[in-house]
Amino acid sequence: MRTIPCLLVTVLLLLLLCCRSLPGWAHQVEPGSVHPGIGLTADEQAWLTSHPVIWVGVMSDWPPMSFVDKQGTLQGIGADYLKQMNRLLGGRLVPVVASFKESYSRVQSGQLDALMDITQRPDREPLFAFTRPYISIPHLLVGRKGGPFFKNEEQLSGKTVALEQGFYNVSYFKSQHPNLKIREYATTSAALHAVSKGEADAYAGNRAVVVHLMEKELLTNLVLMAPLSAPRSELQFGVAKGQHQLVSILDKTLAAIPPAEQAAIAARWISEPQLKKLDYRQILIIAVIFGGVVLILLSAAVVLYRRMNSRLKQQTAFWQVLLERTTAGILIVSSERMIVEVNRRLCEMFGYTREELVGQSVELLHLDREQYERFGQWFRDARANGPMMQV
Repeated sequence: MRTIPCLLVTVLLLLLLCCRSLPGWAHQVEPGSVHPGIGLTADEQAWLTSHPVIWVGVMSDWPPMSFVDKQGTLQGIGADYLKQMNRLLGGRLVPVVASFKESYSRVQSGQLDALMDITQRPDREPLFAFTRPYISIPHLLVGRKGGPFFKNEEQLSGKTVALEQGFYNVSYFKSQHPNLKIREYATTSAALHAVSKGEADAYAGNRAVVVHLMEKELLTNLVLMAPLSAPRSELQFGVAKGQHQLVSILDKTLAAIPPAEQAAIAARWISEPQLKKLDYRQILIIAVIFGGVVLILLSAAVVLYRRMNSRLKQQTAFWQVLLERTTAGILIVSSERMIVEVNRRLCEMFGYTREELVGQSVELLHLDREQYERFGQWFRDARANGPMMQV
């Protein structure tokens, strides 16, 4: 019976040790309470007491940053950050799904306390106070496969660019590159589809969003091009100007999320374009087939060469026998009337050796120049009808 209390004490000690080994950020605070590791001031604690709910505007259709899936659940990088922050703030942050433009206006009118996925810009600083960025993503150009490749914004002159309504890139391109035409769309997806269908020449925007949509919506005729020289997505919380306590609370909460968890959020949602992996087995099979075909062709060429060489030797031997055994004198002459070959009988008839005749003009065998010229005309006429043998 004494072993039971001892076992119970051991289990309790192990549980205590495990709990003490958990990182501070993983502690699930009670609803409405704040994790002590955030380090809020008394003024910030008082602000939270008077604001038990913090309404945060998030976008409904900007994957993978923030979007609502088919089941109606908020997903994406922004949703994951809200979950981690709510672990530390007792669930005070409540997302309100709307378009960026609508959330932008609601913060200014006081209907929302904060807005996610906003980037600090000079034109926004009079209206908003900003937290530290929770993620930074470059912007780039996107075009169609087979179309022009844009290396920078200057090459878009005279072209049509698809952009999202209310996004900073609209004002950026209007002010910095007035020679291009801008077509505005309600969502990034709609802007990319416009490029895919040829309604626009290019799109400019967040790289992570582009890669996600190209994969999910099978926009296979689009291609990533050069990064933009200036704009990028330094995504932050934006709150109405003057709400310095809320900015500080959100900043401290973001800082309390461990870097490993922030890296895990980014890795969960940000991917690279899926390149087709090399199938080395398939390459080996193709190489073997190609090698086999080449070997067969080489073997056939060798066999054909040997047959032709054998036939040539047979023909050469035949003509050699014919030249030497016939009783007629045979003379082979080139088109320039130079002696190429003679047989023994012809040498006997004219009293020359083979070595004295081969390579000489056939004029050597004529009585005079006149006969040589007259026979030459006959030779040319006969040659026009095909090769001939002079006996």
